[in-house]
Amino acid sequence: AGFGRYGQIVGRLLSAQGLQATVLDHDAEQVASVRKFGWNAYFGDATRLDLLRNAGAAEAKVLVIALDDVAQSEALAKLAGEHFPQLCRVARARNVSHYSALRRLGVEHIERETFESSLRSARSVLERLGLPPHEVRELAQAFRAPNLSELARSASFNGGTELANPNLDPEESLYQELALDMTRQSWNWSLAIYHNEISDVMGRRLVSDPTPGGP
Repeated sequence: AGFGRYGQIVGRLLSAQGLQATVLDHDAEQVASVRKFGWNAYFGDATRLDLLRNAGAAEAKVLVIALDDVAQSEALAKLAGEHFPQLCRVARARNVSHYSALRRLGVEHIERETFESSLRSARSVLERLGLPPHEVRELAQAFRAPNLSELARSASFNGGTELANPNLDPEESLYQELALDMTRQSWNWSLAIYHNEISDVMGRRLVSDPTPGGP
């Protein structure tokens, strides 16, 4: 559902393996273009139950939620979970709040669209600054692992990144403040782990490659 740049990459890889996907998109030109290449494509709002049924959601195994609009993405995840429980939902998250909302809806396979690409860019920078590739991989993993772990742990606390709403009743407002505070603590804890991991990696580097002329 959603055949922009993100959905197209998923679809092209599936097609390369001989797997035919059914496309749902709200862009009429995009749907017409996809049909020219022999794909099954449906035009309309993917959050409509009748469209999902007509597209074969009841018989499908996997639903890829690649919609640009966050609200529609969450609505589709909720609708699919309620009416098509056999579907494995694989979703794209625009940001941390979106990720948390999808997790609360029971979506287990979620990719933040900029996180992995940013890490790969950071790895490229470190390698071009002279760090060995194997150390760069370790440093990236040292950043990645606690980040994902803490993100999953904080997902149940109302998204973890939204400020308390003054229009809520005091108890609910306090709940959001506690959630935000817990996220800050988790983030600081993640940074501490990351710094410890970096120290460990760099320490091993000094041991394995001592400076010439040193003790």
